[in-house]
Amino acid sequence: MVQAPAEMAAEMDLAPAQSGFWTRFKRHRLVQIGALLVLILVFTALLAPLLAPHDPRQIVANPAHPSAPGLVLGADSLGRDILSRVLFGARISLLVAMIAMLTSVIMGTTIGLLGGYFEGWVDVLLTRVTESVMSLPTILLAIALFVVIPGESISMRLLKLLLAISLVTWTGIARAVRGVTLSLKKREYVDAAKALGCSHTRIIFLHLLPNVLPTVIVMATLAVAQNILLEAGLSYLGQGIDPSVASWGSMIKDGEPFLLAAPWMVLVPGIAIVLAVTGFNLLGRGLEETLETRR
Repeated sequence: MVQAPAEMAAEMDLAPAQSGFWTRFKRHRLVQIGALLVLILVFTALLAPLLAPHDPRQIVANPAHPSAPGLVLGADSLGRDILSRVLFGARISLLVAMIAMLTSVIMGTTIGLLGGYFEGWVDVLLTRVTESVMSLPTILLAIALFVVIPGESISMRLLKLLLAISLVTWTGIARAVRGVTLSLKKREYVDAAKALGCSHTRIIFLHLLPNVLPTVIVMATLAVAQNILLEAGLSYLGQGIDPSVASWGSMIKDGEPFLLAAPWMVLVPGIAIVLAVTGFNLLGRGLEETLETRR
């Protein structure tokens, strides 16, 4: 079966050859460090029940003696093992960050593709909506959404947290995808697809979307880092997951009154956040260079 010229052109215009990508990846030290940090975070989250010495909710020490013997990183203000809570906190941070990232990627990619391809009033409307959301402070908008959505159970607070983060982080992806789409729609293979009578849906999903994916991958990786920070900030402000569930942001909040007496209560979850965000940021910036995203 003979392949259509538009499809052949689209395939030729996809991301660079695999050999070239892996060559650049191996030479890029920062992306390797980022990938290593991300892998450590993922394995920590997956193996938390095996690595943690105690149940994160279990009181294993006297709250009056946070540096209890037998606990590597001591105990928090309620006598719970900090090491166990940090390990389980990786699960919450990664779960919220990844699910919120997937939701925002779907929203942002769809809006960016539609606005960039159709232009006209569709582009104006979607651009104005995007700019309106971007003009509002992210953390304040997320707090407002979290408060407005009803429900206080553990599952509902998790759902509210996911929705709040997703609905405020899609705008950057939408703007990036729109810019790439505006450039791609002027390519010859798009004109060829139109000449062959391809529908708008076919052109968008079969010819434009594959070429937008490198940009989406980079933006998605950076979005995970942003989501981890946002989740920690909301938890620190009391607008995150249930306080009984281990979360890095809530651990920093609980340890703040004891910063001078027991600084590890704040430093340990703080370092975990820094390493996780650094890993995803390095990975995203490195992928941006190794994938040679077409703009």
